[in-house]
Amino acid sequence: MPMKVLTITPWYPSEKDSMSGLFVRNFVDETAQKGAIQTIFSGTRFFDILKAIFHYSKKRNRPDVIHLHVVTKQGLLPLFLNRFFNVPYIITEHWAGYFHENGFYKHLANRPLVGWIYKSFTKKVFSKAAIVTAVSQMLIARLKELGLVRDAVVLYNIVPSFFAKSEAVSTPEGDTEFINVTCFSNKAKNLTGIIDAIKIIKDKHFRFTFVGDGEDMDMVVKYAHSQGVYNKVRFTGVLEPTQVAQLMNKASCLVMNSNYETACVVLQEALAVGLPIISTPVGIAPEFKEQIETIEVNNPESLAKAMAQFIDKPKDHYQGLDDFKQVPAKLYSMYETLLSSR
Repeated sequence: MPMKVLTITPWYPSEKDSMSGLFVRNFVDETAQKGAIQTIFSGTRFFDILKAIFHYSKKRNRPDVIHLHVVTKQGLLPLFLNRFFNVPYIITEHWAGYFHENGFYKHLANRPLVGWIYKSFTKKVFSKAAIVTAVSQMLIARLKELGLVRDAVVLYNIVPSFFAKSEAVSTPEGDTEFINVTCFSNKAKNLTGIIDAIKIIKDKHFRFTFVGDGEDMDMVVKYAHSQGVYNKVRFTGVLEPTQVAQLMNKASCLVMNSNYETACVVLQEALAVGLPIISTPVGIAPEFKEQIETIEVNNPESLAKAMAQFIDKPKDHYQGLDDFKQVPAKLYSMYETLLSSR
């Protein structure tokens, strides 16, 4: 019989937010193609979680394996099913809140009384997982530093197969085309820092394209106007993933100026395409030093220097990396291992 997998996640694409948790949907879609019957639970209210506990406790609804993306209060569901029905679960952690620069885990953990409950619950969910994974070595190191895990393995985000190098692509002629693909959260992505770097080198021949949408988009657009560089930039809004892949194949270089990232799916997509990259040393960037030129965090001068050097001496697209193609098979193998151990 096909394996029944229950995916639990606080983030998943919906009509209200089509971009939320796209990376989780990739996990679901790819493992479903390998034969898993996937069910999604993304309710975040306690009442919804309690209803789900009742629903999935019934024998006909009970999953074979649970995949929990991000340890939140939703962890109650796999804890309960594991404790009373021996349903194993795997965790894949994506949350940036563990990092100092974000600080949200520290905020939650330091609250009087409820902070102790939160920390204890989080540790419990991690400790009862059959397998703990995270989307970068940097995130695993932080989880260990916080004492939340002892052992964990990297499970990179899944990159759809259409993110691949087009054989017809070489370095574009004319102006250098930099791109940034973002959810427009300035706290994390430091987009105003990119505008500051563009201002420093605005007399050079280049264009900069921002792809995406989010809470700070209007602010960034206004900031570009105020800094006198709006003629150097364009904002596409949200594009379909296939359109992003096409744009990466046509662009000269990806620029990521983030203050922190747990992985940065965009870096993975660019690596799969073979697009040259300039990035701060966040997420998976330190794991791919040969392909990614790193710059200092929150330093417009460092970014401007790297961009100027690229304009003067551009790099060609290279053969896209295959590192992420095996992730679906690796994950499905984990599911099979958990199922056989029951």
